[in-house]
Amino acid sequence: FHTGQGTMAMAVLPPDPGSYGLSFACKGLRNLDTFSKSDPIVVIRQKMRGVMVEIGRTETIEDDLNPIFKRKIYVDWNPPGVVELQFAVYDVDEEADALKNKDLIGMMDIKLGDIILADGMTVSKALKGLKGDENESKYGLIIISASEAEAPLDFKDGCTAELFIECHGLKNMDLLSQSDPMCVVGMRAHW
Repeated sequence: FHTGQGTMAMAVLPPDPGSYGLSFACKGLRNLDTFSKSDPIVVIRQKMRGVMVEIGRTETIEDDLNPIFKRKIYVDWNPPGVVELQFAVYDVDEEADALKNKDLIGMMDIKLGDIILADGMTVSKALKGLKGDENESKYGLIIISASEAEAPLDFKDGCTAELFIECHGLKNMDLLSQSDPMCVVGMRAHW
């Protein structure tokens, strides 16, 4: 929807019955910070019409080379279709910076079917650099676990929903620094 200060997109994304929730952890990540440890985030891309498109991100974990991320990313899988995924781990120093300004720790490509069909629906793979060299001791390890998503929410009392909120073009309200925008989310008592 549109506000007087910019555009805000909001979506409630319950998983489809053919969806899988992907969870992430990393071990032994390369440290790219000088006076502290890297602040990793996992960016997930899916190949769509021949192009890798970002479909989600985990939260950023501060100062941790062995992070366990809480946010799940949901991906549809309807066999026999092939879903090609790419997982890129970045070091985030400034949250507001564009992805191109973040330092790549390492990346990994895999098909969703390979994760789902793996023992325990979990894979552990060495990250690789931009030139494609795989070296666990150099870049670290990513662990991806899949779980079959529950049926879509029907929004009865006591249910939860995950909201993804993104703002663009907000007006800067501070003179000497950047604004600290806030979003208030409410719910009507009766639908």
